[in-house]
Amino acid sequence: RALLNALRDGWIAGAALDVYSVEPLPSDHPLRKMPNCICTPHIGTHDSDTARLVSELAVDCVISALKGEIPKHVVNEDVLKRENLRIRVMPPLL
Repeated sequence: RALLNALRDGWIAGAALDVYSVEPLPSDHPLRKMPNCICTPHIGTHDSDTARLVSELAVDCVISALKGEIPKHVVNEDVLKRENLRIRVMPPLL
């Protein structure tokens, strides 16, 4: 509601949204009617450059794990401390 009011009242010039609390954004949602709001269907990063980058990061993480290393970009690092959730590659495969 706050964003809708800010767009309508000119507190902000515009907005571009790709993720919503309810997806897909309902077709009758007021934000879809705002001339200063761009709404995309959760595809803001779906392009060939992003796909290539994500693929390269995933490969790098798998290679690190196969070497017995901790992969870069681990989001939930607390999992690394839990012995029952760790995959052991002994000796390293690479």
